[in-house]
Amino acid sequence: MNISNNFSISGGLLWELVSRWDVRSRGFRVRDRIVPFTPVDVSFALGLSIVGKSLVVEEDQQCETLDLFKGADITINNIHKQLRYHKKKLVNFVRLYILLAFAEFYFPKTGNKVFTGFVKQLNDLDSLDAHSWGIVVYNFVVSSLCESSVVLKEGKNKAQRHLNGCAAILQIWAFNHLSLGKAQTVSRFSFPRVLNWPVISMQKKNIEKAFEKNMFVDVINYHRLVAENKDFKERIVVLEYEVRMM
Repeated sequence: MNISNNFSISGGLLWELVSRWDVRSRGFRVRDRIVPFTPVDVSFALGLSIVGKSLVVEEDQQCETLDLFKGADITINNIHKQLRYHKKKLVNFVRLYILLAFAEFYFPKTGNKVFTGFVKQLNDLDSLDAHSWGIVVYNFVVSSLCESSVVLKEGKNKAQRHLNGCAAILQIWAFNHLSLGKAQTVSRFSFPRVLNWPVISMQKKNIEKAFEKNMFVDVINYHRLVAENKDFKERIVVLEYEVRMM
């Protein structure tokens, strides 16, 4: 993908989102309402499917991809080393490259840790697109939002540093729903939204003010946002219904 702007995450925005996360309703407090954060937001943001085969977390599993490390710790640094070592072995290189995408983008964790809960799926590269990756990416970041909000309520002022998961989704959510930040428009119909990456360089106090008073996307503007993706959203609804009926 060709992302138009530098890929940077606003720490101030993450702090504000964690502080406004509502565990029960799975949404963010904006002024006097809760604005939902849903799997559809993930699909719009990253282009991942939210229908298909379910995925189950399987940590500490043995599989062909992990065998490449020959007992060494699975860290981001070691993934880079293995990529260099297997650069001429196409299948191994592809598996490792996707594992790196898992580690650094879709399921990032604090420090040099790597989440390997779905690495077994890399055994069968041809079936990767049959799974509902949007759902597991959504659940991963939601779980971390819930944990981080608890850390914040306990009075620890570094809650955003405990936030695991794809922070890019959250920044895109804020841009689309609250008009926070600026983006060099690729197309008003750009999909996935990450192609029109928003830059948010506001100070923390101004981000807080935006959530409380300004820049709130009213109902009309939100409907316009959804209308831009009407056909795509209709396909999602149909597919979700078909999956439930199976």
